[in-house]
Amino acid sequence: MRRPARRWLAGGLELAAAAVIGGCAAGLVEGTGLALAAEGTGTGRLVAWGAGSALAAAGAIPLLLALLAAVAAAGRLRLVSDWRRALAAGGAERAVWIWRALLVAAGSLLMAALTFRLAAATYRDYQGREAALFGTFIAVAETALGALLVFAAIAADRQLAPRIRAAPWAARAAGHCSLLFPLLALAALTICVPLALVDVAMPGIHPAISLGAASLVLLVAGLRALRIGRRRRERALAAALALLILAGLAAVPGSPAARLQVVAHGLLGRSAYRTLARSALADRDGDSYPGPALGGADCDEDAPGTSPRSIDVAGNGVDENCTGADADPARATERMAPRPASAPGAARDNVVIVSIDAVRPDHVGAWGYRRPTTPNLDRLAASGTRFAWAFTSVPTTRPAITSLLTGRHPSTFQWIRRLKLRWRESGGVGLAEALAGAGYDTAAIACCDRFAAAEHELAGFHTIDTSPVARLESRAGQANSDLVAEAAVRWLKKHRAGQRPFFLWMHFIDPHAPYQVPPGGTRFGDRNVDLYDAEVSFADRSLGAVLAALDRFALASSTMVVVVSDHGEEFDEHGARFHSRSLYNQVARILFLVRLPGARPQVVTTPVSIVDVMPTVLDLVGVDGPGGMNGRSLAPALRAGSEPPARPVLMEVYPMENIERDLYAVVADRHKVVWDREANAWSLFSLDDPDDREDLAAAEPDRLARMRALLFETVDRELSTAPESRVTARRPLR
Repeated sequence: MRRPARRWLAGGLELAAAAVIGGCAAGLVEGTGLALAAEGTGTGRLVAWGAGSALAAAGAIPLLLALLAAVAAAGRLRLVSDWRRALAAGGAERAVWIWRALLVAAGSLLMAALTFRLAAATYRDYQGREAALFGTFIAVAETALGALLVFAAIAADRQLAPRIRAAPWAARAAGHCSLLFPLLALAALTICVPLALVDVAMPGIHPAISLGAASLVLLVAGLRALRIGRRRRERALAAALALLILAGLAAVPGSPAARLQVVAHGLLGRSAYRTLARSALADRDGDSYPGPALGGADCDEDAPGTSPRSIDVAGNGVDENCTGADADPARATERMAPRPASAPGAARDNVVIVSIDAVRPDHVGAWGYRRPTTPNLDRLAASGTRFAWAFTSVPTTRPAITSLLTGRHPSTFQWIRRLKLRWRESGGVGLAEALAGAGYDTAAIACCDRFAAAEHELAGFHTIDTSPVARLESRAGQANSDLVAEAAVRWLKKHRAGQRPFFLWMHFIDPHAPYQVPPGGTRFGDRNVDLYDAEVSFADRSLGAVLAALDRFALASSTMVVVVSDHGEEFDEHGARFHSRSLYNQVARILFLVRLPGARPQVVTTPVSIVDVMPTVLDLVGVDGPGGMNGRSLAPALRAGSEPPARPVLMEVYPMENIERDLYAVVADRHKVVWDREANAWSLFSLDDPDDREDLAAAEPDRLARMRALLFETVDRELSTAPESRVTARRPLR
């Protein structure tokens, strides 16, 4: 072998060995974070640690190899070699190159800041637009900004470099300037800045996991400085570690607990798992779901339209969604049939629905919370019906409000990139449309842009008051519930003596992150959960203003009041924050209160769903319901003061926007089963454990098997389409 070829081979082996050793270091950090975040027994944590570390290392190795190769290539550039010689030589040239390094660093930071501001400003208008247009705009703007910064840097260098070279003080300062402190500052930045960005962008990531990813740049510096991988024993160590990684990867198909942790909380490991899962070896049909070879849930690797995320076409003899059976066409047809009211002659009461964003029931006094956050909700609960165990359909605002106003699970609709409803194609009929068709005057008070247009699930509202929207982003903590309430009171005042019954819907967004004490709000402390409680209290005060107006305008005795939240909020109870990423009770359980004129107060303990709101409201006022609703009417139980019949309550989380989780859950028989479709892993919780602290899947396999079968049956019953919808229903979720 010729000498240049041998030199290239030796360099490649050095980089590969260094990448494996560094990748294992990063993998161990992330694997430790996964074990810390894991639920369950010590054995489960050990498995999560081993397989998670292997996947994280596999994800880190190619990144490190690319970074190490880039550093090695950069070292051969004349610019870099000149910089090294100048730093070693000292004097005026060293001062000039320190100045140029500072200039590059300042330009990079300015570019990063401008990029962030540009992306943040553009993202608000991005939803519903083509990604290519958005990307093109960003690319053109970035090119222009980069060119301006380069020209500015060159101009500044031409002016200042000669002066620095000629100034005696600059040479003396450079001679006394130790490079240790800048290097330490750089090392700190390579850890802290990515860690902070990951913490903001990915709140489900455990700190130890993000630390492993953020340390990659520092690992590259250390590996190159120490020339790791150059010696024979280091290469032998790298080979042994590579075998350990392969052993860990081989254990992934038989380790659902490890897959669950990696998919739910991983970063480097998640990237590696998804690369493996979507490879031709594991996913032959290219539907993003691996087959049994990787422990995946795809039941037919030869059919691209068959995967756990597909919607089953009932009665066609094909199990499109991998539940083990074809859905019953009779049940799908029954669900699509119109719903006649159980009491057609019922009084046409006014209807007021107040939805409050992100409120957890266990932060409400009526559910036992000790902090005085919700006096108005508590009084409403004492005078009406409180549903102790109500659940959302999806713990994300847009689809959850869609369920509230349509009585349907979002997966029964067709969507464009999960952002825009294909309303008419999906046969959508909203609550406002149904009530308007029955002679109701309908109005909505918009808290924000997403609810400012009378289209899709908001179709049927005669008026939408958008006056609170402008103040949303100019006030601390997104606080505009008071403005929403004021607009609602103005509307009620105008319509208090109307000839027609009315339907008024409003949404309070305040408890949603970011958390701050609203102007005039109550401060409970400085932690995130304290600030959240301040926003819950502020929304409750705004609700009180609406309830007081109903009393003041003599409308309370003829107005049904429904208060519901769209989802809850997590505060690291399970290693994540905010919502949309899990189906733990902290985000899945919601408020549901109904004050019906003439009905006696009660507490209902039977689990119910947000999709039950629309059919219940229509039934209570004697209006026939449209076909396609998943919800059931709770009107008979409300009128009789009794418990409704129990039935399974379905929930889901699906990939959308920046949410990459993929879950189904069913609540029944005082238990909840959760299926992580991407990881093909199962969890089981008891409602007697309201915080979902103990996963019972391993301890109660028989119950898990029954609940698993029930989940499959419920998915087929609630989400399947009738055979005539086959053309449009095969893949409505993409």
